[in-house]
Amino acid sequence: MKLGYSCRQAARLLCEKQDRALGLGERLALRIHLGLCGNCRNFDRQLGLMRAAVRMQRQRD
Repeated sequence: MKLGYSCRQAARLLCEKQDRALGLGERLALRIHLGLCGNCRNFDRQLGLMRAAVRMQRQRD
């Protein structure tokens, strides 16, 4: 199990977790990275906002 990810790897996993369940090792390494990297935490929040906006738009249609 790899204990940490680069920002590029973390961003890829943050996007992938929208389409599939991450494995335990991926989740742990991503949590460690997010605990240390404010930029990736912001990216994760932005993805969450985009998901919420899409859900709200789908509910309107």
